[in-house]
Amino acid sequence: MIWFHTHSFILNSLSSLADDNDTTITFDDASGGVAHLMFRVNDLIRLDNEVCRITSIVDTDDDGAYTPAHFIVDRAVHGTTKADHTNNTDIRFPFFNAYH
Repeated sequence: MIWFHTHSFILNSLSSLADDNDTTITFDDASGGVAHLMFRVNDLIRLDNEVCRITSIVDTDDDGAYTPAHFIVDRAVHGTTKADHTNNTDIRFPFFNAYH
């Protein structure tokens, strides 16, 4: 079992992720267009109790502004389970200890 420390810093929120089979996460950019600077490929993010690994950060309009933008992710990493997430689910960094 993985226990998560809940942190109050909300990075962004989802604007779309329909079901547990989706690997594209479109997010609301509350950062004023700098969200792509807050995240890197291979970063872990937490959506509710699911941890995902970012495999790509895409400038949706391909205009260099990254508004809008979306992630391509590997779902359910570090022993978590794929889950459906609703619009405006907070995107956070996970905080946990991993024992192998």
